[in-house]
Amino acid sequence: MSTTRQQKFSKLIQKEMGEILRLNGIQLYGRGFLVSVTDVTSSPDLSYIKVYLSIFPVENRKTFFSQISEHSKEIRRQLGDRIRKQVRHIPEIDFFMDETQDYADKMENLFKSIHIPKSDIEKFN
Repeated sequence: MSTTRQQKFSKLIQKEMGEILRLNGIQLYGRGFLVSVTDVTSSPDLSYIKVYLSIFPVENRKTFFSQISEHSKEIRRQLGDRIRKQVRHIPEIDFFMDETQDYADKMENLFKSIHIPKSDIEKFN
């Protein structure tokens, strides 16, 4: 359970990280990716954050994460430039894959694969 302070801090980071990735995307991870920051969680002392990213196309995740990890220090510096006057310390950053869309696709495919005989459906109507 996060505190109000952590929630505000996470929203600030999410907004600024989204702007950094939008403005500097080609230099940071190359062309061909659509990236959005879906969630940010922070430690209680605000020294460490987890940034969850949703990436399209899904097939090239490993390429994306290898490129983004090469530039993590640059991203942290840019984040520091943006939030320097609002926080005491710039947090350490770890990037994670947001797998919500994968889970939703899996569930949708499971529901589509369910076959209910027509006679059973009529029983409930």
